[in-house]
Amino acid sequence: MMGCDSPRSNRVKGFLTLNTSLSLCCALLVVLVLVCHLCRFRSDNRLDNRGWQMTDFLEHLQKRGVQLHVVPTTEHGRLSESVYLTEDPDATWASVPCKCRAKLVERIHEWRGTVWVGRASSWFDAEAALARWGEYGSRIGDFLLFGDERLLRRIQETCR
Repeated sequence: MMGCDSPRSNRVKGFLTLNTSLSLCCALLVVLVLVCHLCRFRSDNRLDNRGWQMTDFLEHLQKRGVQLHVVPTTEHGRLSESVYLTEDPDATWASVPCKCRAKLVERIHEWRGTVWVGRASSWFDAEAALARWGEYGSRIGDFLLFGDERLLRRIQETCR
């Protein structure tokens, strides 16, 4: 039987000593600080696309292997401030906007294989839109994206 002066008397059976617990807490804190630092470092390396036109952004994606069909969001067919990127090679202005006019999370199933890309502008509350869109929305520099989560992640990885 151990006396009261025994080192084991300072801990309850099955629990760590105070010194060991403090050491583990400090180690955990160091790991958390390193992870936060690495995450911040990665986000600082994101693509700087200030001043880019839509064509610059699309060219960047294509050069890095994101081969999607580009569909203008306007009837006249010119690339404007927004476009649809889709896996459907037969998609046209007439077919895509019909199913994707509303950028609503409740209708995300209609966006399978399609992403809307638009420029963030001063008249549009980008942060409110991103909050509404949740995991189906993203911001890459001056561009906002909404749509198919799988395509969004692919585009995001390309722009890191």
